[in-house]
Amino acid sequence: MRQIKFLKGLNIIIAVLGVTMVVYHIIAILLSPLDPILHVNTHLTFVLLLVFLPALAIAVQKRQKLYVIAFSILLVLTIIGVVYIYLFSIDLQFRAARLTTTDLIIGTILAILVMVACWRAQGVILPLVGLIFIAYALFGHYLPPPLGHGSIDYSALVLWLGMCLNKGIYGSLIYISANIVFLFILFGMVLEITKGGEFFGLAGMLLGRRVRGGAAQTTVVANALVGTVTGSPQASIAITVPLCLPLMNKSGFKSTFTSGLIAAGASGGFFLPPVMGAVAFMMMSLTGLSYWSICTAAFIPAILFFLGLGLASYFHSCAENLPPIKEEVDLRRLLRRAPLFLIPFTLIMVLLAKGFPPMYAAAWAMLVGMVLGFIDKETRPSWRTLVAGFTRGAKMGAAVAFILIILDMSVINIVSLTALGPKIARIVTMWGGGIVPLTLVLTMVVSMLMGMVAPISGSYLIVALIAGPVLTGLGVSKMAAHMFILYYATLGFLTPPVAPAVLMAAQMSGAPFLPSAWQSLRVVAAAYLLPFMFLYKPALLLQSEQGALWGIITVVVAILIVFCISIITYNHYLARMSRAQMGLAIISTVGFLTYFFTDWGIWGVVVGIACLLLLTLWQLGRKKTTTTASQNQRL
Repeated sequence: MRQIKFLKGLNIIIAVLGVTMVVYHIIAILLSPLDPILHVNTHLTFVLLLVFLPALAIAVQKRQKLYVIAFSILLVLTIIGVVYIYLFSIDLQFRAARLTTTDLIIGTILAILVMVACWRAQGVILPLVGLIFIAYALFGHYLPPPLGHGSIDYSALVLWLGMCLNKGIYGSLIYISANIVFLFILFGMVLEITKGGEFFGLAGMLLGRRVRGGAAQTTVVANALVGTVTGSPQASIAITVPLCLPLMNKSGFKSTFTSGLIAAGASGGFFLPPVMGAVAFMMMSLTGLSYWSICTAAFIPAILFFLGLGLASYFHSCAENLPPIKEEVDLRRLLRRAPLFLIPFTLIMVLLAKGFPPMYAAAWAMLVGMVLGFIDKETRPSWRTLVAGFTRGAKMGAAVAFILIILDMSVINIVSLTALGPKIARIVTMWGGGIVPLTLVLTMVVSMLMGMVAPISGSYLIVALIAGPVLTGLGVSKMAAHMFILYYATLGFLTPPVAPAVLMAAQMSGAPFLPSAWQSLRVVAAAYLLPFMFLYKPALLLQSEQGALWGIITVVVAILIVFCISIITYNHYLARMSRAQMGLAIISTVGFLTYFFTDWGIWGVVVGIACLLLLTLWQLGRKKTTTTASQNQRL
């Protein structure tokens, strides 16, 4: 009985804390009542408590006494650490080079708290990577050149980990977490609370129900719309699997294809503006590029990615001979839900286009979304739903925050402190021999390997810090280099043997993992070439200086490549292809690719178009013959 009361009290505290965090951040963005350092320290207080309190509740519920004691101690240390920063923030900034013994103890405590909280929120990989980097800072002077560095004493390390209050824990990424990422996460949660998320499914059904493989097209559209708001593959999968799985099953799709498609579409949310998870804001911090320029550059590659998913869904349906279904859509319900998404989303785009900071755009969009939700009785949330939604959003924001905080604390700062970036850049350049294609392949492999084992935001940041300077040193633009790394880090999230996105989607769909991963690879086949394409032809990033005409030609050729790879992958165009027709499709694809990777220019495109037209005529004759034979068989 006492345990039940204690658990109930803990859950009330967590709910109050979650709602308070939401209210505080809206006020902080719109009114800025606190000094910036105290503001991010408040953010750190909230995210630490919202990781350790739920962990304590779970330990109490499972009667794990050691964990109860451990998380209780962590909560006490959290209060001690953040209160110390509140009290002595000004003194710490003035005595940054002369830390006291108490400063060192508090700095160590905060670093440990961040490590443990990240382990609870994101798993063991990121804290392990952080520990490796910290160990390198402490003991790297024992290593031989080129990786060795000068001796770093513990006081200097703690200073860089955060106690100087402008690096590490209190570096630039915690400001991004507090002022931008958290607000966009809350915006996605507001859409869910006010049933604005229903618009995704209804719009997808309307667009895809009369097309071959309409259910799969619905899934692609829903993933694109959900992913651009949540910016989290896990959150997108959790939302779209219950929404799309029944329709996919009814249409005859196997669960392996369904889970592979959903995993691919959910991961594609990192490509599609305006949110792009936390990576757009991390890219801002690393490159100095504006948020709007990053969103603009990401737009066409994102469209090509989702076009590939749509074409893969269509040709898979044709190859499996799955008929289109006519799922009825409640148009009245669609029209009633549309403003809940379209008005706040449009507001974000307009404010960003006018130069307002992303934080203001997200805050006002969230407030407008809440007001719209309360107008209609059907969408008006109860107080219980509101509190539960805000608490869930706060917890999600805390989990994402620790990706940024731990990477700033233990990766970015260690790379700067030890000059590790230039050292690894020299090694990669040496391995690549100064050959751009080989260096790109090495960067691709590293990005994908990191994407397999770490959250996409984390893997992108680690590889960008190390390989980004290498690529820019070879003449690649900052935008193209960072987009290249981001795409392959995301594709690593879909690539076996780990494929975390596929694993989650397969578990929720009840499908076997490896066949689902294979289907996911087939669905995104064209995406594995896309980063090389936009790196060699920046027109795909809207950065070409060749003029609008060549930009349009480049986009059209890229679309044709995505189209050809889709028909090759599923061995189906207008009808199933013979070996000779498959060879023609491959020649056409190679012809289009020469436009990007050789000096043939438009001549390769001419060859590609000629082969594709010949294939089309051949397929039309084959389809006509097949149709006639089918009709004769019926007679």
